[in-house]
Amino acid sequence: MQKLLLVLLTITLLTPVVSQATQGDNFIGYGAVSRAMGGTGIAQPMGAESVLKNPALLTYNKGFSFSFAGTYFVPEVSSNRATYTEKTSAVDRAMIPAIGLVQAINDKLYFGLGAYGTGGSGVDYRGTDAGDAELGNSGDGLYRLSTILSMMKFVPTLAYKVNSNLSLGVGVAIMYGALGMSYDRSMQIRCPAGGVVPNCTTTGDSWGQIGSEGTGTSDDLGYGFDLGVAYQFNNFTFGFNYQSAIEMEYSKQLTNAAADFGVSTIITSDILEQPAEMGLGVSYVLNALTATFDYKQVKWSDATGYKEFKWVDQDIFSFGLAYNIGKNDLRFGYSMGDAPVGSKALKSDTKAINLLNGAGFPATSDSHITFGLGHDCTKNFSIDLAFVYSPEVETVATYNNAADTITTKHTEKSATIAANWQF
Repeated sequence: MQKLLLVLLTITLLTPVVSQATQGDNFIGYGAVSRAMGGTGIAQPMGAESVLKNPALLTYNKGFSFSFAGTYFVPEVSSNRATYTEKTSAVDRAMIPAIGLVQAINDKLYFGLGAYGTGGSGVDYRGTDAGDAELGNSGDGLYRLSTILSMMKFVPTLAYKVNSNLSLGVGVAIMYGALGMSYDRSMQIRCPAGGVVPNCTTTGDSWGQIGSEGTGTSDDLGYGFDLGVAYQFNNFTFGFNYQSAIEMEYSKQLTNAAADFGVSTIITSDILEQPAEMGLGVSYVLNALTATFDYKQVKWSDATGYKEFKWVDQDIFSFGLAYNIGKNDLRFGYSMGDAPVGSKALKSDTKAINLLNGAGFPATSDSHITFGLGHDCTKNFSIDLAFVYSPEVETVATYNNAADTITTKHTEKSATIAANWQF
């Protein structure tokens, strides 16, 4: 067991998580079964995947189970400011890990451990022309903007089977996050005579320059907790899950950008708190058919950092179906929920906020179509596959005025494969 934990931790810490956001900057699911069934799992046991969806469901495992999954993620993002040429983000692929295990300690108590890439966001327009017409220069108006946010959760959990119907679970959430932002405002501007102006490198009636900015990537560790309840009644299972907010601080990222874009009175710290979320779920099993439904609310408007960027709370509804045919399981799902980046975040009275939400962190996906399959290769080994498609969403952010807007198009595809062992 000690060697397995060491391997699990090593793989987790050495694997980068770079991705485009799905629901806000959270993924709809963390393993192949959940992702194939629309991101559900609050009330449906899914082996080691249940560590993050609902730790109480670990009591439905027997003996020891281990799962290792990888997701190949393909976001497609492009932005077009006003009359400039549309530019496509160079962030177009990522690999996302998911590792989990469950060990039955006795008939009542179960231990679980999960290490999952849970979310992220990012674009890369560094290959574009940074010029800006408002300062007298040609270009695409996107400032060669590049952003990256990646997050991974490491969650040890305990689950207790109160009786044949009721189970409880609790987990300690350890989150690792990294945030990087860069942009190039190296544009020639005329510095007025009579003194120094902000960001102007010369004085008098001459040409100066606004400098480029990029402080690399900052990272942090944050801590929280997960709670879960599961109750089984006949063919139904009901579930509840709560994940606490986790405060993350990324040194000199948000405050530097706030100063350079003139919003220091709005963005006053480098804290970007991952929001609390709670969910309810129900599953129904009838012979070979399993149906699942989850409702989840994510409290973006209460989270430091996101609330300053004017994100709103998100209600997410997810559905899943699975049908067993011998050694095979066919799975389908759908998830929907209005994006937290809405009109308040894209059409506010602060153009820098609109720019960063519209072009820098386009967390705009609002629906996902999913399907997949599972196959029992042997008594102890199985493989799961999942495919997720998020249709294109187009948003328009206000910049200088009604004529100077930023239109962003965003779509996503992904494929997940998982290998599972059960003893």
